[in-house]
Amino acid sequence: MSDKATPIIFILSQGADPNEQILNHARQKGFGDRLFQKSLGQGQKEIAAKLIQQGREEGNWVLLQNCHLFQSWMPQLENIVGSF
Repeated sequence: MSDKATPIIFILSQGADPNEQILNHARQKGFGDRLFQKSLGQGQKEIAAKLIQQGREEGNWVLLQNCHLFQSWMPQLENIVGSF
């Protein structure tokens, strides 16, 4: 069970890609145009942090992909989410 203040984290096996299911779910819930996706990597932390802040303020959904490519930013992401 999740709510508007609880993030959902998917831990995937290699080759798994739930993007289409997440997008379909967002559309069914009326959030198809309010789902923002960002693939993480070098130089993306400011953009991702801004999307999260906007999501929090505006009620948007944010999907961060490829977190394994930016492990050094995960503690900062934890702090951002912890501040909710």
